[in-house]
Amino acid sequence: MALCYQATGCPPPCYNPFTPCPTPCPPPPPAFKASALTNATLPLGTNQQVLFPQVVLANPAYDPTVSAFQAPAAGTYSFTATVTWSTAVAATIFTLSLLKNGSPSGFSATTTSNAIGNYVTAVTGCISLNANDTISVNALANNACTILGNNPFPAPITSFQGFRVC
Repeated sequence: MALCYQATGCPPPCYNPFTPCPTPCPPPPPAFKASALTNATLPLGTNQQVLFPQVVLANPAYDPTVSAFQAPAAGTYSFTATVTWSTAVAATIFTLSLLKNGSPSGFSATTTSNAIGNYVTAVTGCISLNANDTISVNALANNACTILGNNPFPAPITSFQGFRVC
């Protein structure tokens, strides 16, 4: 008997690392990662979907043409969205949310700018999904701002990623 990996970060854990499980252990869950390719303007007060068309780690459950993940099976999934944004107005309130089937999932994060400049907002959530449920990312700001894409930066600065926990 081999010991299976333990999923971390989302209750309930799928496997107890001290309990033997049948050999071979199940494979690690599939993952995806996508990023924003270019800058996008977020108009004043607009609650709009953030687009992540550049696939960094491919998974057939992630569709870059609509920037959404569709669960291939029921389970608990972990998602993280990180958005780097720029504002020309101090006191800009920027909220990033994970949407489940187009509605709030209960996971969001808010950053308030204290000056003109660049900021980062990130949200992480473990969400129970049924097969074919979708997850996407929306942003809302009280002032116009720019979501920064990855060019000319060498590493993804605005990205969306996820994996099945159990």
